[in-house]
Amino acid sequence: MTVKLAIDPASPVPLFLQVKGLIRKEILNGRFDADNRIPPMRRIEIDNSLSRTTVERAYWLLAKEGYMTKIGNAYFVQKEEEIVLEELTYN
Repeated sequence: MTVKLAIDPASPVPLFLQVKGLIRKEILNGRFDADNRIPPMRRIEIDNSLSRTTVERAYWLLAKEGYMTKIGNAYFVQKEEEIVLEELTYN
């Protein structure tokens, strides 16, 4: 599965925040279903010519914000109701 993200290298927004925002959007739009595995960091790195650190920071923030959870070496999408609850607590 190729995961090409619309990253803008000329943008003033740091790459890791662009990656985070784009993956978050894919989660919320249902491209990555609840309880399913998110593509491995390596796949995102290769498909988008990004550094490991960039993708790690994006995944870490998404996990911290409750959009995904890490189980072993893999990341999985949180259940939709858990994401909604997490968003409500931030607002």
